[in-house]
Amino acid sequence: MHTFRNYRIRWQFVIAFLLVQFNLIHPLGHGQGLVPKKVSIANDVTLHCVEQGDGEPIVFVHGLLDEYSTWLQQLQGFAGEGYRAIAYSRRHNYPNKNRIRPNHSASLEADDLSALVHELDLEKVHVVGHSYGAYTTLFFALKYPDQARTVTLAEAPIVPWLIDLPTNQQEAGKAQLAKLMNQGVNSAKLAIESGDDRAAIKAMFDAIGGNGKFDALPEFVKKRCQRNILELKAFLLSEDRYPDVARQQVRRLAVPTLILSGSQSVATARFTDPELERLIPVPSRKRVVFQGATHIMWIEQPVRFRQTVIEFTRGK
Repeated sequence: MHTFRNYRIRWQFVIAFLLVQFNLIHPLGHGQGLVPKKVSIANDVTLHCVEQGDGEPIVFVHGLLDEYSTWLQQLQGFAGEGYRAIAYSRRHNYPNKNRIRPNHSASLEADDLSALVHELDLEKVHVVGHSYGAYTTLFFALKYPDQARTVTLAEAPIVPWLIDLPTNQQEAGKAQLAKLMNQGVNSAKLAIESGDDRAAIKAMFDAIGGNGKFDALPEFVKKRCQRNILELKAFLLSEDRYPDVARQQVRRLAVPTLILSGSQSVATARFTDPELERLIPVPSRKRVVFQGATHIMWIEQPVRFRQTVIEFTRGK
């Protein structure tokens, strides 16, 4: 029985991996004809975005080393459910060409998001963020609650919390921080300094997703990461790459918040998602754990992801 269970679990991961590759290579034709438009925001910053559908606006925010196109599969699905679905590339991601400024952070990215919402005349929006995009989305909800109808946080890496977790998680949290900084940030910085962009990307990718994850990607996906190297450089050069999130602010968060986690994720959020769930007031939050999914549950289980977000956002 034990052998059969292990065999079944291994095949679940194989199937999930194949689905991920299929979605990365063939996004089911969703949104492939969309042409990004430029939106100028404050301080000489231009963002590119695409959109589909009519109805309540819902904005998708990508993670590190990614871009607007990662959400194309989801845009059509949400548009078909009566949403105005919008995906944009954050400040230093393709095809944006904004210059790097000191101390880039998720808090600054939240300011950009607020400006984008204003420039698109959206007033109040649902926001769905993944990884560093979820970090950005959390700051957006805290700093600009009047613009947020709901927020969905898919594994926000609130790294400063790793040194201040409940007693039973303290040692594991510190080990996670050491891995992220040594295997990821510090190794990536050394690679950038030596001119090896690919090694820098691999270091961060594997530190977040697990050893060997970058090498397993199709070559064209690796190239997509490489065309977003400017973001990684801005991230690594910053002294505020992981800005702190005041727990007291989170305790007062009134924006309805959906927290999404992958049961098999090895990312920082496996420690910090439970903290978010504990701190955000009960009437304002809901947490859903996707069984068998990793850090990229929105690609591995796209239909369930969409249904979960729609169920949460409807009527809010």
